[in-house]
Amino acid sequence: MHSYEVAIEDWFVPAENLIGATAARAAFYYQMAGFENGRLQTAARAIGVMQAAYEAARDYAENRKVFGANISEYQLTQVKLARMAVLLQAARQFAYESPG
Repeated sequence: MHSYEVAIEDWFVPAENLIGATAARAAFYYQMAGFENGRLQTAARAIGVMQAAYEAARDYAENRKVFGANISEYQLTQVKLARMAVLLQAARQFAYESPG
């Protein structure tokens, strides 16, 4: 999310057109709320990528054979897939609990 500074000199805004009680403070809070929503959207996209990576890894493990057995039958592969699943669920729950 990009932010830019805009400086306007010698510009008058009538009081009835100002945002909030004090325009400078209100504008800051509106901007921060925009950043917050942008960060939640970024988290949601990252969780989607994590889900796709987990599903691809699980599918690969179920279809890849080594020494006559699927690698999903090996304990180390199961541990790695379980760790991916736990981290994915933790990230998802963290995003659900984030204020927004």
